[in-house]
Amino acid sequence: MLEAGELPPVLFIQNKILSNLKVYAAIQLPLSAVFVALHPAYYFVALAILAVGVLYLVYGILLKYALYVPQADLRGNAIIMGIALFLLPILLVMIPVYYFKAVNNLNTYLNDFH
Repeated sequence: MLEAGELPPVLFIQNKILSNLKVYAAIQLPLSAVFVALHPAYYFVALAILAVGVLYLVYGILLKYALYVPQADLRGNAIIMGIALFLLPILLVMIPVYYFKAVNNLNTYLNDFH
């Protein structure tokens, strides 16, 4: 599946992030709109939840491909994701770090599609 799109690593990661953000937005935006309609004074809560969700989703995708090895058990990623949930400011630092690691790691598997 990794090679199915025949995309270079940067485009592959961008495609994954955008497609997952579209699904997240399709689910989360109606819920946030209802929340803001019912509780307009707390609109910032809905915005914060959207922002944290986007950061966490992007972080999860980048973590997956930064540590990707074919046929590997990725249960360790769940532990890292759980820890990151409690250390949200770290996401702002780790997202760029894992982005470059993911691109470098995927170069090995997608090197034919440059």
